[in-house]
Amino acid sequence: MRIDTSGDVLIGTTDSTTWNGGTSKRILAVANANTGSANSIVTLKSNASTVDHGGIFEGFSTSVTSGSAALGSIGFVRENTSNTALSSMTTFFTNTAGTVSEKMRIDASGNLLVGTSSTTSSVSNVASLVAGKHRSFSGSLSTMTTGVAYTMFTMTADFATYIVTVSGLVSSAAYSETAIVHLNNTSVTVTIIADGSLVTISASGLNIQFTQSSGVTMADMVYSVMRIL
Repeated sequence: MRIDTSGDVLIGTTDSTTWNGGTSKRILAVANANTGSANSIVTLKSNASTVDHGGIFEGFSTSVTSGSAALGSIGFVRENTSNTALSSMTTFFTNTAGTVSEKMRIDASGNLLVGTSSTTSSVSNVASLVAGKHRSFSGSLSTMTTGVAYTMFTMTADFATYIVTVSGLVSSAAYSETAIVHLNNTSVTVTIIADGSLVTISASGLNIQFTQSSGVTMADMVYSVMRIL
């Protein structure tokens, strides 16, 4: 091991050359003689026994005069307090206008959670989305009454986009209407993208509804909802 005249710490190597051919220099370099299928492992041990605590690697700026100077960090922390069946997670933090907060985590079940620490929000559970497990609903009505709003489903406050389709028969002819529903926390915007003359897709609070237009008789109604974002 050596500490050279620049203050670089070199363990198992004498090379502190720039990283990736640029101007960034390796200030800590660790090397060993592992070859073939052997891994080189750097271990950060912790005596933490409480949830959300463990080992953390952090980037830090020395040119910040106010607010947090942390550039970001990766944490390898506990998800439970068990001494015999440990569960852990990896957390990712970034700095936003001087305030550091968690932005993403991979929990012990393999869920990738972005912008939340809860698996109850399916839009943030990227692992489920990648696996094709989009949140979807469907239902049907044999008949409906003109002017009566039928609730297809009730959303929970979140940030999401849904595609909603309602189809049925009008005088034995097939008919369908499609809308895009944008949910911005508790604010809902409904945009009709295919024929809004016979059935109206709308929102009442967090309820997504459809209403049969006056003077139109529809039957065998089928509706479907798929969350796409």
